[in-house]
Amino acid sequence: MNPHTTDSKPLSDSQTSLDTQDQNSLLERQAQFLKANNQDSDQDTLQNWILEDQVFIDEANHFVTSFNALSPSFFGYPGNLNEDSPMVAYLRKLETNLFYVNNAGDPYEQGDSLLDGKVFERKLLELFYQKFGMDKETSWGYVTSGGSESNLWGIYNGFRKVSNGRLYFCSAAHYSVLKAVTNGSQSLFPYTIIDQISPKDERIDVEKLIEAISERVKTHQESPVLLLTWGTTKTGACDDVIQITQRLKGLGIPFYLHVDAAYFGGIPNNQIEAPICPSLDAMNAHSVSVSFHKFFGVPNINSVVLSKDKADGNFVSYLGHRDTTFLGSRTFPVLSALQRIKEILQRSPKDLYVRNIRAFEEKLIQNKLSFFRAPYSSIFVVPCPSKWILSRYSLASFDGATKTQSLAHLIINPFHTFDELEALISDLILDQKAHPQTIDL
Repeated sequence: MNPHTTDSKPLSDSQTSLDTQDQNSLLERQAQFLKANNQDSDQDTLQNWILEDQVFIDEANHFVTSFNALSPSFFGYPGNLNEDSPMVAYLRKLETNLFYVNNAGDPYEQGDSLLDGKVFERKLLELFYQKFGMDKETSWGYVTSGGSESNLWGIYNGFRKVSNGRLYFCSAAHYSVLKAVTNGSQSLFPYTIIDQISPKDERIDVEKLIEAISERVKTHQESPVLLLTWGTTKTGACDDVIQITQRLKGLGIPFYLHVDAAYFGGIPNNQIEAPICPSLDAMNAHSVSVSFHKFFGVPNINSVVLSKDKADGNFVSYLGHRDTTFLGSRTFPVLSALQRIKEILQRSPKDLYVRNIRAFEEKLIQNKLSFFRAPYSSIFVVPCPSKWILSRYSLASFDGATKTQSLAHLIINPFHTFDELEALISDLILDQKAHPQTIDL
């Protein structure tokens, strides 16, 4: 869909509610199903079940209709709600006929169970190997339950690879990073949090990082495990990954690096004016993670973690192969996710990422609305607007780094239409007139 059309977005077949005729037919089939499978139940009980199901159908239809109505005002989180292509829509329907898909364990090893979609998981991994310039013969990865698990796997793998390791990450890193290495007040791994450069710049402070690593190597012979971010949660800032790894190599300090590229890692390599994540070789990285539901817009919450090396793991007889993943049972929409990600990575026009960003930034400037945008980021940080704006547009609010002002961010995605951008700008203008404020970073 052209993001600058003024037409409303049509609901796909999977989003539409049942009409009355279809609903009555469904309830008749449900009644027959219940009678056939509950022959010992009396008529009153069966009738109560049918009434319960009828109420739930109405509730479900209302939920779908009201939920999808929120799409035009979804600006606070990095979920790209692009309409399914006909091919993706068909595959999503086809997946409903799969009674069970469990990609348990390593995607490259087959256990005794055949009820998995690992063949498609491997095809998906190859798309990412190509994007990040990885050798498909030596690389490895798997589809996780989300970015938090991917980061967890990267961190744990780092500590497996280095001896006497210490984790380093920025104060602006995703909250899952600290969660991965702590259990309440107890540390699971040694770690050091490095400040971001400034209240305005969420990148990790390179000089402080190198100084901290050098000191620990000298005094404790600790090897650094790095978690660096390509697109921070609040502003979309990208750590200076290449400078950091080149500095460490120049100092002769061995390290393990995992890059959290949850959002921007999904941007195709052909995009202009975009924070495209470099190849793993260029970053001197060992692993990287990318979320499915962010730039790709896959409706299920999944992520992929990629490694330059094959993963280690113990053989588990119950699985029938090695245990190389963090979670055991795993699932994702194996057909539609593969198609949607392939279409985004390989078939996107070169201005897919930037065209809405350009239009929105021009409108902010024309109307003298205060904002901050990190270089090439699709995230616009603004003074926290009124509660009705936050609620209407599903915005995320947070304290500024100086703790002196509450901020919010607006995330501009390819799925937004020109009319939706205009509506947001109009409401921001009204709010600014009622509550004048400028951004304080």
